[in-house]
Amino acid sequence: MLGAWTLAPLTAGIGVVVIVTLTLATAGISAVIIALLSLLVGVLIWWLLSTLPGVGVILAGPQDIINKALPELLNNGATGEFEAYLLFKHIRWSFQRVVLGWAIAFAASIPTAFLMGWYRTFRDIVDPWVQFLRTIPPIALIPLVILLMGTGEQAKITVIF
Repeated sequence: MLGAWTLAPLTAGIGVVVIVTLTLATAGISAVIIALLSLLVGVLIWWLLSTLPGVGVILAGPQDIINKALPELLNNGATGEFEAYLLFKHIRWSFQRVVLGWAIAFAASIPTAFLMGWYRTFRDIVDPWVQFLRTIPPIALIPLVILLMGTGEQAKITVIF
């Protein structure tokens, strides 16, 4: 088990990072440089955590991701059961789902909004349903969508909708 003394240098390092970041921000350093430094420090903290004896077993470090997982995801033309450039295919599929879900939501919401604005009776009928559904977090709808639609593409797009 990790003691407080094991994480003390890490905690102190985070405190130094916060002080340095605030100093850079007040010194007029570009927001892009501060963001890049923040990412670099985040990767450094990730690496430091992965080198701790109790944590390294659970948390893969950046070196493990680069050496083992990334080549498998990219799989640059390797033979076997994996497809080439699998990571990029998954990114493309996810992007298509997001764009399609957003487009369907946009196409449904604009006419509904106009009709609610033009006709009081329509607004009185639809507004309670809009207010009810608006308060439900989308992640809470996932089990219901899976029950109603399964786990295919339509269900994934419906959650984004």
